[in-house]
Amino acid sequence: MLWHAAAMHLGLLAGAAFYTGVGTAALLRPALVPRIFGGSAPTASARTEIRAVYGGLPLAMAGFVVAESRSAATGSPRTDAVAALSAAMAIGRVIGSVAEGEADAVTRLFIALEAATAAALVVGVRSGGRPTARG
Repeated sequence: MLWHAAAMHLGLLAGAAFYTGVGTAALLRPALVPRIFGGSAPTASARTEIRAVYGGLPLAMAGFVVAESRSAATGSPRTDAVAALSAAMAIGRVIGSVAEGEADAVTRLFIALEAATAAALVVGVRSGGRPTARG
């Protein structure tokens, strides 16, 4: 990602960086994911599942954004999909918070991060992926 960062729109770069960070952290420290939310991953199977879902999927999402930003093709269906997935995660957390009758600070933070990531990706896609002009 870094070799291409200067040629990417800031919104696309932010989205790719967010998902690279989430994915890398989950692959390297899978027990951290449930711990953030007050849970645990006591078995090897649980940690493997976290690596797959919270590690592999976000890294694929980041890869889609970076790969598509490098192509000259018009339209950005993969990046649009990553933006939609980001928004869906935020919406799922909101629905869960309403259903559970609470949203702790960590949940609210992730709602904000996922919504902001979705918005950044949409802005980046709509700009055609071109870097933000600097004045």
